[in-house]
Amino acid sequence: DNNHSDSVEIYQLQTYTRTVDVSTSPAIIRYSNVSLSATPLVADKDIAGYNPLHTTFYLRKDIAPAIRDFGPDKAFAVTVNKEIIYVGEFRPAYLSSVVYGIASINPSFAQDRQLKIDYIRIDNRPDAAALDKRNDKRLLDALLKRGRLR
Repeated sequence: DNNHSDSVEIYQLQTYTRTVDVSTSPAIIRYSNVSLSATPLVADKDIAGYNPLHTTFYLRKDIAPAIRDFGPDKAFAVTVNKEIIYVGEFRPAYLSSVVYGIASINPSFAQDRQLKIDYIRIDNRPDAAALDKRNDKRLLDALLKRGRLR
C-alpha cells in the first residue's frame, strides 16, 4: 500500500503548551504551539479500521506496551496527511480528575489491539461538543476512501 494520500496517523506530541481556559464552566483544556514527534505512535499501515460509533481504532499491532506507563504529561494528535485533526492526552484510570474540551486515551484500555478515544461531553454545552473532533469529516473521509470505516 504505497498510497500516502489519506494517511491517518497518531503521533505523540513532542512539544505543546497546555492551558486551562477558566472563562468557561467547567474549565476547558486547550493545547497550542503543538509539534509532532518524528515518528508516529500509530503509523497509517498499523490502522486496520475505525468505528465512529465507539470512536475506536482497530490496530494491526499491539501498542499497549508502548503506552502502558503514559501519564497525563503525555499528549497525542490524530492526523490526516500530517495535518492535526485533534489533540488529546493520556488519562490513566488512577486519575480522579476529569478533563473537558479534550480527547483522551486511557492507556490501560488499549488492549486486543483496540485504541478507544474518549471525550467527556457536557450537557447543554454546544461549544464544548463542537470541540469533539473524534469523527471530524476529514478523518472519516480519509478512512472511508481506504475502506477502513467499520
